[in-house]
Amino acid sequence: MDGLQLADSTLKFIRQRTEELRVQMTEGVVPDFPAYQKLRSKYEAYVSVEEHIRSLLKRSMTEDEWTDSTYPRR
Repeated sequence: MDGLQLADSTLKFIRQRTEELRVQMTEGVVPDFPAYQKLRSKYEAYVSVEEHIRSLLKRSMTEDEWTDSTYPRR
């Protein structure tokens, strides 16, 4: 598995987790505010990692090798 495939796979995983956390926070049942804060901090951590990976990809590859349109940020 080359670096691009690894990054792609990692970004897919991060997207799935952030979507699950977003749904849980907005549509699910969160028992109390501390539980919500914990979910929110996990969500923010995943978003931060995703941004860092995207930044590294943009710095290390040309536009032909990787485009940000593969998994655009919602």
